[in-house]
Amino acid sequence: MPTALLFPGQGAPAADWRDAIARWCPELLAEARRLLGGRDPLERFGTGTEFDQPAIYSASIAAFAAAGRPAATFHAGHSMGEIAALACAGAFSERDGLRVVVERGRLMAAAAGGAGAMLAVRVGADEVAGTAAASGVVIANLNSPSQTVLSGPVPAIERAAAELGERGIKAKRLAIGGAFHSPAMAPAAERFRRFLAGIRFKAPSVPVLSGRTGRAFTDPVSELAASLLAPVRWIDVVASLDAAGVTSFREIGPGRALTGLVRKILPSADAEASAPPEAIGA
Repeated sequence: MPTALLFPGQGAPAADWRDAIARWCPELLAEARRLLGGRDPLERFGTGTEFDQPAIYSASIAAFAAAGRPAATFHAGHSMGEIAALACAGAFSERDGLRVVVERGRLMAAAAGGAGAMLAVRVGADEVAGTAAASGVVIANLNSPSQTVLSGPVPAIERAAAELGERGIKAKRLAIGGAFHSPAMAPAAERFRRFLAGIRFKAPSVPVLSGRTGRAFTDPVSELAASLLAPVRWIDVVASLDAAGVTSFREIGPGRALTGLVRKILPSADAEASAPPEAIGA
């Protein structure tokens, strides 16, 4: 029976994963500090994209190791989670994956400049498309039939939030200081592509689905860079896995967000999350 491993992206709660990471992949902690100029990403978790992304990536690798590096038919990741999905499928080493995540976080933070924001809305993309266009924001995540995320400059996000409120639609600003998956990331995307060209990629052991297309990666260098500008089509990812016969989904890493999204998209799916950090870090 086809199975899928799912790897979470930014926003996953990695703050409590230090012991688990130290037990299952201590080399990543040391390497993360080196790459970040001596700064510890877990100590600084929640203070910026450049710290959150390597912390979440390391927690996902620890969860994968603690689970016995389980085999699956497919891997998929939500935004940054694609890098963990590719690493765990052997497309590059886990250490190179950390290098990729650190550079990605650094470039995205620099491009963001504190001028952008993201807004989670509790409706499908079709219901919010008009508001997005009128407010000057873009759809950044198509997460489920009842969750869409908008991205854009702070004043535009505030306009969108106000209009949605007038329509009685629930919306919440995300704790992210940038307009990710929007044209604001153009400076980061080109620099990221050049960086990725220096990473040694191999054919993954299983297909890894891209959140930009909902299909398996064929050119990770170009596709990972392009994904910084494009919406995450998580609904399409899950639909592709469903079409391939996947009925069992296992989230690998901190939190349960992807498990919840799968259940909203496919109510009959068998979806489970990783063990909590205290269960694998002792």
